[in-house]
Amino acid sequence: MIADAAIQYPESKNGPFAGAPIGQVIKEEIPEALRNKLSLTDYVIKGNIGNENFASIPWIAIMDKEITTSTRKGFYIVFLFSSDGQRIYLTLNQGITYFDEKKYKRPKVKEISNKIYETFPSSTPLKMDIELNSNTPLGKGYESTTISAFEYDTSNMPSEEKLLSDLSSLLDDYSELKQFFVDNDNDLEKFYSAIIGNGTSDKYKEFKYLLSRFVEQANSNLQNKNNRKTSLGIEGFEDNNFRYSTGYDQLTIDGVEYHIHLFSTGSYGPNNGEGSTMVPYICHRLANGNWSNIRVTFQNSHMTSLRLVEWNQNSKTNKERNISFFVDDLDLFSNAEPNDNLKKLYKEFVFPKVEEKNMRGNDKINELADKLEKSKNIILRGAPGTGKTYLARQIAALLIGEDEDKLNESEQFGFVQFHPSYDYTDFVEGLRPVADDDQEQVSFKLRDGIFKRFCKEAKKSGISGEVDNFDDAWEQLINAINESEEDYMMTGSTVPATLNSKKSIKFKTPVATKETVYKLYRGEDTNLKYETYQKIVLNHLTDSFGLKPFKEGETTRNEKKKYVFVIDEINRGEISKIFGELFFSIDPGYRGKEEYGVYTQYSNLHIDSNEKFYIPDSVYIIGTMNDIDRSVDSFDFAMRRRFRFIELQAEDTTYMWQGQLDETKIEEATDRLVSLNKQISNTDDLDSNYHIGPSYFLKLPELDYDYNVLWADYLQPLLEEYLRGSYEEQEKLEAMKNAYDLIHQTDEEFADEDRR
Repeated sequence: MIADAAIQYPESKNGPFAGAPIGQVIKEEIPEALRNKLSLTDYVIKGNIGNENFASIPWIAIMDKEITTSTRKGFYIVFLFSSDGQRIYLTLNQGITYFDEKKYKRPKVKEISNKIYETFPSSTPLKMDIELNSNTPLGKGYESTTISAFEYDTSNMPSEEKLLSDLSSLLDDYSELKQFFVDNDNDLEKFYSAIIGNGTSDKYKEFKYLLSRFVEQANSNLQNKNNRKTSLGIEGFEDNNFRYSTGYDQLTIDGVEYHIHLFSTGSYGPNNGEGSTMVPYICHRLANGNWSNIRVTFQNSHMTSLRLVEWNQNSKTNKERNISFFVDDLDLFSNAEPNDNLKKLYKEFVFPKVEEKNMRGNDKINELADKLEKSKNIILRGAPGTGKTYLARQIAALLIGEDEDKLNESEQFGFVQFHPSYDYTDFVEGLRPVADDDQEQVSFKLRDGIFKRFCKEAKKSGISGEVDNFDDAWEQLINAINESEEDYMMTGSTVPATLNSKKSIKFKTPVATKETVYKLYRGEDTNLKYETYQKIVLNHLTDSFGLKPFKEGETTRNEKKKYVFVIDEINRGEISKIFGELFFSIDPGYRGKEEYGVYTQYSNLHIDSNEKFYIPDSVYIIGTMNDIDRSVDSFDFAMRRRFRFIELQAEDTTYMWQGQLDETKIEEATDRLVSLNKQISNTDDLDSNYHIGPSYFLKLPELDYDYNVLWADYLQPLLEEYLRGSYEEQEKLEAMKNAYDLIHQTDEEFADEDRR
């Protein structure tokens, strides 16, 4: 539809504007189709062909309501049709009128567009100079305001799935820009000011100031032993949440909390002013639980160099990262902008790369991990045997900072495989049968599903110091009342306590529900006129069941770990039924926001019936799926929009052979794989979705590298299934076998010639 509209538009301009059919298509039919395909409830989708006269460049815009509802200002996604109808550009763009009102020339606008792309780079879509073939000021303006774009030839348009995938990528980038817009108080002026900037980012300046103060004070502590200080003091750190805590300073720069240790157990550094000791140092906590440290070296009581160390708190061991900088090379004490050395130190200190296994797949894993961090939800799709599950685990290991072989032991990693019988009660929550201690009676209790439990763990990760053992104490009390052979009495009550059908505690007429007692425990309003019996229960929990005083934890942004949940064969389950109302919550734009929480299907059975469930911002989802699995259709478009689909080709993952196959055998295995897959693509009714993945070849060592056995026992049965019922099935299979055996047509011709 969209290509037809672009092609027809130039001809339509020759007719009357009023009532032109092309207007109906661009302004109503295409926007409506996009709404139905994408379920963009928080977006305005609008098409335009001009006002009383045909515009040179028609467009269809997708605008987040929280950013803009007009293409005159702000930023948005827009389809732009070239004036000759030959090209369509799907772009991330900006309102040209905003810049015109500021009297910005087109080169200046282009510079701003480039700056945005550099600040938020994307592998897809690309930064390109679009050509709309228009001489109008507005047409030229659209070209200059384009941040990134996909280009389509209207005579050779991609599939609908490819268009939706490209649009999904743009929506990811749009979401990232939106977050930056929100961080700048939803103020467009602040947004552009922060993008364009007036020099170096504040984080580098603040980090430079921190290092200069740290070096000065550390030197002073060694040189002037009668005037030593254990704190830098708040001067200059007023906007960095500065505080002094138990012997060290804490402050925050760009969301990362640093600890500055100037002394420890009476030591301020090497006593003779030479060499290095653990103190003084600066550190911050990494996602894997370790601490990134800046350690120092002195000469003649002067700090001369800084080096980076990773400290494992559990094993009490240091890992030298072999990265160091001379203090003089950092230019800490001038008024100049932070130099490249300081910026490099900052990046290596704040964002250290996790040590990875030496394999060719590192680049691919890094690329996919980056896409996952940006998009929150990705699906790895490809032919059978392309190592999608293996790759998902590698991505998870990189993101959470754990060895792949220890993933299953990590609370930051979750895994499930969908199948046709899997449902909401397994994944989110549901009533599950529970036997009593004697295994004689079975009752049904509400239990969290695997994904909800995983999200609860993730929510706890950013909270430290919380004390809340109410659930354990309450369950003990309920069991005690239930098992008591005599009247169960509590101090302060003349009436015995019993349980009603909802497992609330009843004192004849008054009832103390778990919800109200819990609110009382947390110091929240119960909305009750009298709280007599609720207080009796609370005191009893404290006196008899070890209920500890409630203490609310503190959220520390930099200590929030990343949590990765892998859903293997995600398309084999009924996605909409399994996720239920989480369909809304998994949207990356609603992550980590309690106001966007949802009531689950069993919320009426929760302690707090008003409790809403949301997915923490630290949770990332990886799905895997085979392209040829017919159940791929179980993904409706609304669910598809919430995932970023990434296709894996068989040749992309041959790195899995490293360390598994004999190095001398890899070249032949590669040749056979490539040749066979080329033949599959050339076979009628088959394409790359039916390729053979490299994991099949991992069986070669156990087969003594007998390629005939690999073919007969593993590859041929699969290919026969692909070809079943097709015309000339046997001939096609034979052609595949020849390709696998590296027997090409030319070889056969030479063989025929020899026989003659």
